[in-house]
Amino acid sequence: MVKDFYKVACVCLLFLFILSSQIFAFDKDDLRIFLSTGSCRPNGDLRNAIIRNVRVHNDANLKGVNFSGATLVNCRFQNVNLDSAIFDRSHIVNSVFNKTNLYGASFKHTNFNRAMFRNANLQSTAFIHTKLIDSHFPDSDLSNSNFRFSNITSSSFLNTILIDAIFDGVTLDKSSFSNANATRSSMKAATVIQSIFENATLNYSNFLGSKFIGCCFNSAFIQSACLRSTSFSNSTFIHANLNGSKIEKATFEFIMFGDTTWYNGSNVGFGEKPQMAAGNH
Repeated sequence: MVKDFYKVACVCLLFLFILSSQIFAFDKDDLRIFLSTGSCRPNGDLRNAIIRNVRVHNDANLKGVNFSGATLVNCRFQNVNLDSAIFDRSHIVNSVFNKTNLYGASFKHTNFNRAMFRNANLQSTAFIHTKLIDSHFPDSDLSNSNFRFSNITSSSFLNTILIDAIFDGVTLDKSSFSNANATRSSMKAATVIQSIFENATLNYSNFLGSKFIGCCFNSAFIQSACLRSTSFSNSTFIHANLNGSKIEKATFEFIMFGDTTWYNGSNVGFGEKPQMAAGNH
């Protein structure tokens, strides 16, 4: 009886220890210094911290700082080094990252709501399984970034560099890639609804098996891209260039073409039906 009670007590203590380590995972000194000065030692520990209304400026070095599980609300990072920082499973609300270096940072399973990354370096950054709502990346560099399996709503990548970026399996709704350079990007098996790719560069990109519904590709460059088994419905391709793209088994329903360069180099005028590639239905 005593042994059983001892075992139960040990299990309870172990559970409380694990729970407390998860809730109070951040380093108290790191958090105190960060909240008071906006600075932290490199590779500092701010896991699960609640951070509100903090302004970080003047080339602060937060390289490798761990914000995993943290909540950031109304925060502003200006000219800050967050190279290789970790934000996995964090919540970022109404916060701005302006001219910030986030090279190689990790935002896996992170929730964004009204986040702004303006003119930021986000090369080789992981956004896998993230949820982005009303979040924006104007003039930022997201080359080699990975958004695989993310849910992106009412967000924009205006004038963004997305060369070699990955969007496989994403759900995109009412979002914009206008003027983005997404050369060699991958957006396979994605569902894209009412999104805008106007003036975007999508050359050599892979859209295998994706669904585009109500999208705008006006004046977009989609040359030598893979559109195999991709479906497009209720979308527009006015002045778009698809020369050299592979469209086998692709479907185009209720599409508006106009002065469009087709995959074989021919011009498709307004109201005309383009010639489909062999193997299309």
